[in-house]
Amino acid sequence: MNPQSVTPNGPSLATFADNWIGTDIHGLQGTAQDLSQRVQRVRDLTRCLSAIARDITAAAPDPWQGTAAASFTASWERQFEILTALARCVTGVARVLEGLAIRLSRIEISLEEQAFDARRHGVRVGPDGAVESCSGPRALEYAARYDQARKRALAEADALRDAAAARLRRLYAPAGLRTGRAGPSNAARAGRRPGE
Repeated sequence: MNPQSVTPNGPSLATFADNWIGTDIHGLQGTAQDLSQRVQRVRDLTRCLSAIARDITAAAPDPWQGTAAASFTASWERQFEILTALARCVTGVARVLEGLAIRLSRIEISLEEQAFDARRHGVRVGPDGAVESCSGPRALEYAARYDQARKRALAEADALRDAAAARLRRLYAPAGLRTGRAGPSNAARAGRRPGE
């Protein structure tokens, strides 16, 4: 499965077999795609409602006028602003999640490629991506090299998740939305390795 990017011509996820860096990468991009599709439906509905509102208050030859019409127009304009702000915020969330998924997939595939090379030189890599044992003339050297690469990959993945969580908090703050313990920072961290 290789989901397409939320952005029309953006990059798709790298193909990888395991999940060694601790995140449901396909799930992240799937969420981004779902959010993007829902935002588009909200925008389509908003445009339709705006046209109806204009027809009601400005339709010739007998437009609706007076205090009630002005109140209706003002109320719809407030709702339109709210919907526009929400769509902008959700679009930002989708882009952050998509970007995180793409970057994590690149880390994952790079780590798997290095594991493949280590295996060719006698290193046994476990189902979690950690070195289990090694045998062969240069196996210890390759095991150490791979272990360092794995530590760097895990640290980079953690840093990317933290950066994504910070971007999500910044997106929510201008929209006046609260970011508690169940907020976007935890959403970006979802799927971390057990014990974190």
